[in-house]
Amino acid sequence: MGKVSFEIVKHEDRLFFNDGEKYVLFDTGFIDNPSGKNSASVNGKIGPFSVKTKASVFFRQFINMEINGCAVTAVFNPMDGFDCLLAGNTLTISDEEITAQGRYFLVFADDNLPILEGSLNGKSCRFFFDSGARMTMIGEPQSEKIRTYTEWMAMAQRHADLDVYKVRLEFPCGLKYDGEGALVNDSRYQQAARGMGIKAMLGIDIFNEFDMAILVKGAKRGVVLIERK
Repeated sequence: MGKVSFEIVKHEDRLFFNDGEKYVLFDTGFIDNPSGKNSASVNGKIGPFSVKTKASVFFRQFINMEINGCAVTAVFNPMDGFDCLLAGNTLTISDEEITAQGRYFLVFADDNLPILEGSLNGKSCRFFFDSGARMTMIGEPQSEKIRTYTEWMAMAQRHADLDVYKVRLEFPCGLKYDGEGALVNDSRYQQAARGMGIKAMLGIDIFNEFDMAILVKGAKRGVVLIERK
C-alpha cells in the first residue's frame, strides 16, 4: 500500500492527525491486544489502512477528547507494523521499510512492545515508550517535587491529580534529558508495568526538540531522533 502523509495536530501536548474523516491519536502505548494488532477506529480504517473497528463510545471513554469540536474516534499504534516519520508538522506512515538517519538511535529491547532501556535519576530502568502520554510517568517518588497537575488516566477513565518530579533520563546512545515525571499510584497502571518488567513510561515530551522516526519493519527497530533543520 506504500506511504501516506498527514498533518500533525498537537493538542494538549499530544499528537493527533486527521485522516480526512476523523481525528486520530498517535499512540505507541495503546495495547489492546498484546499478541496482535491494536490500532482501531469507528469505521475500521485509518487513512488507507485497515484497522479494528470499535464503537464511538469506546473512544469517548478511553481518549475523552475533542479537537475543533470533533471527538477523537481513532487511535493509531505504529507498533502494528508501520514505519513512521514525524518531521516538522508532517507524519508519514508506511507499511514498507523507511530508512532514517539521525543523531540518536534508541533500540527497542522487545520484539513486540516499545521497550527502551536506560536510566532514571541514575538507576537502570526499562521504559515503555508511550507517544500518547504527554510526559514521563513514574511509579516511585523522586527527590525533588516540582508541582501537581491534573491528567486524564485512560485506563482508569477518570482524571487524577498527579505529583510531578524532576527526572534525569539517560540512554546508551548518549541521549540525556532533564525534564519532568508524573507519579502514578493507580494499581492498574502499576500492575501493567510490573507485567512488562518496566519501571516508567516514557512520554512524548522527551522528543519535542527532535524530528523522529519509529522503525519496526526491518532489522533496525527503535526510535531515531533527528536534528531539526
